[in-house]
Amino acid sequence: MNYIQSSMLLNFTCSNFRSFRSEVTFSMLPGTTKNHRGHIMNIGELEVLSTSAIFGANASGKSNIFKAMKYSRDLILGRKIDENCYFRLDPECKSKPSMFSYEFSIGDDLYRYGFEIIISERKIVNEWLWRISVTGEDTPIFQRPLESNPGPASLIRFKRRLTKYLVLTLMDELRNQKDQDIQEIIAVRDWFENNLKIIGTDENLLSELDYTEEQCIELGSLLGDFDVGIFSVGFEHAKSKKDSTMMYGKGDLTVYNEYVSRYPKKSSNDGKRQRNSKEPLILVNNHGLKDELFLWYDESDGTRRLMDLAPMIISKEPDVTYIVDELDRSLHPMVVYEFVRRFTNSEASQFKKQLIFTTHQTCLLDQELLRRDEIWFVQKERDGHSELYSLDQYNERSNKNIERMYLNGDFDAIPNILRGGFL
Repeated sequence: MNYIQSSMLLNFTCSNFRSFRSEVTFSMLPGTTKNHRGHIMNIGELEVLSTSAIFGANASGKSNIFKAMKYSRDLILGRKIDENCYFRLDPECKSKPSMFSYEFSIGDDLYRYGFEIIISERKIVNEWLWRISVTGEDTPIFQRPLESNPGPASLIRFKRRLTKYLVLTLMDELRNQKDQDIQEIIAVRDWFENNLKIIGTDENLLSELDYTEEQCIELGSLLGDFDVGIFSVGFEHAKSKKDSTMMYGKGDLTVYNEYVSRYPKKSSNDGKRQRNSKEPLILVNNHGLKDELFLWYDESDGTRRLMDLAPMIISKEPDVTYIVDELDRSLHPMVVYEFVRRFTNSEASQFKKQLIFTTHQTCLLDQELLRRDEIWFVQKERDGHSELYSLDQYNERSNKNIERMYLNGDFDAIPNILRGGFL
């Protein structure tokens, strides 16, 4: 057991979002499973899981859990959102509120934050933040309407803007205030920006590395372990903007400028690389011939994906919850299995990390790898709405072949394929 103080996701709940018409809750709290105790971390007296995998058929709605977290996070951070993502198969849902709620920790403190929004009108109808207790009563920090509920008086200034904006979105305006309650709300807002990392199928984490010599050695070693033909990684000067933008697989100037500002120039005395926007360096891969180095875009799709996700294992940044859609995209099943095994065996507990991902790789349905309460399914019903549930509710013995049981339909969440010939 790992006794730590950390920032972690505990529960996420949503309703009336894409295929989720009714309220569903995804939980990182342990269930009845007894094996893999090393996958559990403690926040005070509360136990939290490090890893969870979400399975389901194509179009079942499993990626909608990912999208619900991304949508709500984007709204909190003031980013552009979709106004057509309520449950559209029920006409009444267009005018009903959609709900998003998170329970998470920051240090030893536990919080519940959520809001309700009529998505089709982009009208926010409710919002709340509570400090929650494992043993005692929960304490409100603020709740709408602000003028008739407990909360910092300085929030009232936002009253006229609260149909279109969340309180958390506006908190940057109060960042310089010394009020303890205000700073606590800002800390919650910053948790969504800094600790909850949501990674789509075309996104990567390479820019988050500091690229110290140690990290370059670790990245090269990791890629070598996965047998992709890369023996080591290093740097060379970018010959053109094309080289830099192609390194990230995108060709716009915004990405290039971000890339240049983050990539290092040379090592400083503390072992980190100094960054220089005039002389960008790009990551290069050695395939065994030191005079012929390869860039990111020279590699196969699977190698790119592995490089994109490698910082989850290499980075020593603590207190991070990674939400990854289609972790297995372009990766061999054995690579995915080993990636998850490495994360669960050491990275999560040592550096206080969580990994939540969607996948089709049934080889991960292995109780030697994951606990029952770390495995979730999404099943789409006949009327088009999705249900979310954990394998833990089936209470299967630890020696059962749950991959075979899943493919046999014992847990649902598989495609109902009609077998036949050509018309």
